[in-house]
Amino acid sequence: MSIMNDVTVTCPSCEAQITVTAVESVNADRRPDLRDEIIAGTFQVQQCGDCEAEFLLDPQFNYLDMGRGQWFSIQPLSLLGDWLALEDEAIATFDLAYGEQASPQAREIGDSLSPRLVFGWAALREKLLIGEAGLDDATVELTKLAMIRGLPGAPLRAGTEMRLLNVSPETGDMAFEWQDNLTGETVETLIAPRSLYDSILEAPDAWAQMRAVLEDRVFCDVQKLYIGEGRAAG
Repeated sequence: MSIMNDVTVTCPSCEAQITVTAVESVNADRRPDLRDEIIAGTFQVQQCGDCEAEFLLDPQFNYLDMGRGQWFSIQPLSLLGDWLALEDEAIATFDLAYGEQASPQAREIGDSLSPRLVFGWAALREKLLIGEAGLDDATVELTKLAMIRGLPGAPLRAGTEMRLLNVSPETGDMAFEWQDNLTGETVETLIAPRSLYDSILEAPDAWAQMRAVLEDRVFCDVQKLYIGEGRAAG
């Protein structure tokens, strides 16, 4: 089930203390409308009753979509630097609900799920689009890496991330954008032909090392290549 609770937050515009309804878990099988809102960018948008400013709550919840084999632990983007510890927590949470510590019935469900740790709304939306298009998320991350390597002027800097915008239903081409997380502005938009994604699948040996890093445990995101790899980063 999807769980919501009232919490008190500070309005980022006028600093008033206001009560909002924050999500603790989303079951997309039962509430597909919430999944649609996440993709549309309208989920958890709040309005201050004092100054009427709209703002987006930081995400911190679990997400389940059994139909698409997805289970996510979503954390605020501001906690990206703590990914090693949060990855441990995500694995422990999944194991308790659907893994080694769960009931036999729950473990059967867990066998069909791919657990992931996700930071921020843009990364979550990306994972949902990947699932909708039937793509492999690690291969999408490798596609990003191939594009970054081919772009000498790629805007690699703190606070900027490359995220999937959409997948063409006709061609399978993928549109990405570099996003400035501080301003919310789009720095650059790029198109990756489906042939690039397919070429990575067709050359497993060439990408084996990078794929192993990305698929190690549950944080599958090209950003981990720039903030430390695996346990060695701790």
